[in-house]
Amino acid sequence: MTAVDDNHNSVELHTIQTTNVQENDIIKTNQYKISDDPNDKKLLRKLDLHLIPTMTLLYILSYLDRVNIGQAKIDGLMESLKLTSTQYNTCLSVFFITYIVFEIPSNLVLKKLRPSRWIPMIMIAWGIVMTLMGLVHSYGDLLACRLALGAAESGLFPGAVFYLSSWYKRRELSWRISILYSATTLAGAFGGVLAFGISQMRGIGGQEEECDRTITRLQNDAGPGAGEHFSWKQVRAAFLDWKIYIFCLCYIGILVPSNSLALVSPTIVQGLGFRSYRAQLMTTPPYVLAFINTMTTAYFSDRYTRRAIFIMFWLMIAIIGFIILIFAQNLSVKYFAMFLAIGSISPCVATCITFISCNISPHTKRATALAFMISVGNCGGIISGQIYRSQDGPRFILGHGINLGFCVLGLINVIILFTSLRFENHRRDRLYGVVSNSNMRTSVVTKESNKEVVDIYGYGSEEDRRKWGYEHMSEEDIRDLGDKHAAWRYIL
Repeated sequence: MTAVDDNHNSVELHTIQTTNVQENDIIKTNQYKISDDPNDKKLLRKLDLHLIPTMTLLYILSYLDRVNIGQAKIDGLMESLKLTSTQYNTCLSVFFITYIVFEIPSNLVLKKLRPSRWIPMIMIAWGIVMTLMGLVHSYGDLLACRLALGAAESGLFPGAVFYLSSWYKRRELSWRISILYSATTLAGAFGGVLAFGISQMRGIGGQEEECDRTITRLQNDAGPGAGEHFSWKQVRAAFLDWKIYIFCLCYIGILVPSNSLALVSPTIVQGLGFRSYRAQLMTTPPYVLAFINTMTTAYFSDRYTRRAIFIMFWLMIAIIGFIILIFAQNLSVKYFAMFLAIGSISPCVATCITFISCNISPHTKRATALAFMISVGNCGGIISGQIYRSQDGPRFILGHGINLGFCVLGLINVIILFTSLRFENHRRDRLYGVVSNSNMRTSVVTKESNKEVVDIYGYGSEEDRRKWGYEHMSEEDIRDLGDKHAAWRYIL
């Protein structure tokens, strides 16, 4: 629990003696004061400098390793390994089998171990797999490598998202996660250029205080019930929360078009009449637009603290893009529709991940929910590798139609989330009083020190607990409530 001194605008941490909280969960007493400047730009810049470039670079590398098989296809992969269309699509899909299976265990391991240990371990693992992939000589070899690559890369993206959500406030998260996810658009943008180039080679201090300030910022932003301890009860709560399944349906509706376009966009562009080397280069401009849209959306999403409305907008644009791809005959119009489809799906992915990160608490529940949503979404990766079949080219009406259906699925579910969470916020406001999204804390004044106590875990006074109906609950149970706490408000 943090105590805020109104006269000095600073924060002091005090030990709270309780029999209901384990010893390791008690906040240690500190004799110094920690500045809690809501506009601490210097600290944010330092966090950004140390965290974002590294995580983004790692995800660029992993995503390139995952999707460069699409570029290899038009550069002779199928002829070299004597693959049929079905075998190639199978190689695309099997990656997601192990990717899905290992995502939740990886995030739980990340919660137990240091990210500084776990993330380098999985990096080394996928680096070894990619090295071996360069030595494959048959369909079976490629299939095995794709399975191993899925297992090795499964922990990076959900782990990186959870890791970032543990460093930034909720209103700061969309921009950072979008930078991370923009790695996919950057990979798509220069992946084609890189593939073209490769195909032409043919044989050639002050950390203690800053740490405490960061913790203080997150505690003040986390809202009531924000327990950080590991709890199997929170793991169970994640799977019993209806919101998780709606988020999953929304995410899979977004991810199937995203993955399928990333995997086969060179083939689709080639089907528009471009030669193989031009098809590689012509996949770049739509992904440049996707990167711009993703970062612009992230900026305004954080600025106005809105998530759902941006997902709805971009999904409607994607729907228009796929409708044009299905019905248009003119090749220039169809290429324009590729811009609409690719450029609108990318910001949806990043914003949806931020949407769930901002609305699930406490820590272990959020780690589980993130991994589960991404795992379910990546089930769509299995579908993504199958919907664009060679025999459907060059128009690929079946693939575009399936992607159109998934975009509609995503749109329906994000509308359900928006309306239901908005209703729940209004319901809690009516029952318990209005709480600001930017300051979701419960404060009481202590008689001993005459200071305002910021109750980051939402224990509240005896009167508060009676009002909430928590008078018979232990403090640990209240900490485990997270987003179910009466004083929590969802970010829409």
